[in-house]
Amino acid sequence: MGRVILTDLYLLQRKLKIIRIRKAEGMSKLLSTFIIFAILLCGCSAKGGNNTEESTKSETITSQINIKSDIKYTIQSELRKNGSIFNFDIKEIETGFEFHMYKYIVEISCDESDYYEPHSIEIESTILWESENLKKYFDLVDIDFDGFADIQTVIGEGVSNISYAFYRWDIFESKFEEESFFELLTPQYKLFSDTKQIISGYRSSVVDFYYSMYQLGNTKNGNWFGEYELIRRETQEYVSNKENDRVSHVFIGDEEIYKWNWTEGNNQDIVENYMRFGISNPISVEEAKALLYEEYGESDTKSGFKFSFQFKEMVMYEKLSCYAFSLSWLVDDDHWSSVDTVAITPDGKQIFSV
Repeated sequence: MGRVILTDLYLLQRKLKIIRIRKAEGMSKLLSTFIIFAILLCGCSAKGGNNTEESTKSETITSQINIKSDIKYTIQSELRKNGSIFNFDIKEIETGFEFHMYKYIVEISCDESDYYEPHSIEIESTILWESENLKKYFDLVDIDFDGFADIQTVIGEGVSNISYAFYRWDIFESKFEEESFFELLTPQYKLFSDTKQIISGYRSSVVDFYYSMYQLGNTKNGNWFGEYELIRRETQEYVSNKENDRVSHVFIGDEEIYKWNWTEGNNQDIVENYMRFGISNPISVEEAKALLYEEYGESDTKSGFKFSFQFKEMVMYEKLSCYAFSLSWLVDDDHWSSVDTVAITPDGKQIFSV
């Protein structure tokens, strides 16, 4: 899968990073590094501060950090609950201090499995990973909601903004992908496992706030190997020097779909709903499934085969994020067979085939 780059600023950062890696001569090196850090250092903070454990970690993942003398550090962790323990040996193989560039090799092994073949991935970062605070720079999170841990790394950091790169676990190859699956420029992001969505935010100046909502779509092969797509964004602007005298705007493309003045009271839940669904009061996944059973019944009227609806992903329909379900039936009480993919709008009013 291709990388997902989230902002124009970050595109600039990656282009400049390539220039630096090629070791261009003269002042271009210094200028490239300065601009990269200026992008990361801009602003002061974004709401919520740094990532919280609740918003970034899967409940199925546990990890332990051990310091060893022959390598920089090791993480031991399950990739899923009650699974085999994997070792992540992290080595700093190259340091370009003059250009603020660090390179790491992550050697991945599993002593408990006879079938897993050790492999390694290479990660580049503009900052030094400190062993005493390793989990800030290298951690495990289920970024694609498939039940398996993925690698989260910090590849850049400033006063308020942090650049994350994620390396996905390939369930079919039984190894981590060598290219990053997803990248975020944000001091904070929030995962919504029920709808496979992410909201991230960053601050480009003292008064400029930006938030983006991405949803995982185009999943296949048992709901794996999807990709994130930017769906909606929120901007916040101050209308005076007072702390709460600002206005939030939610957009889909260039169209504003919701506006809220902070002086009118706490309305963050509605803003979040507009970001995730495009409406103020959506139904839940379970409510959507119940409506599908009401529409289709518990079984097929002709064959008598029992129906099953399993949430798959969110899909777009008339600018709304809608719940898409895989519809299967139980053939002759022997095996499940896929019938269709059906979706329901977040207000519960329309059902359609995808």
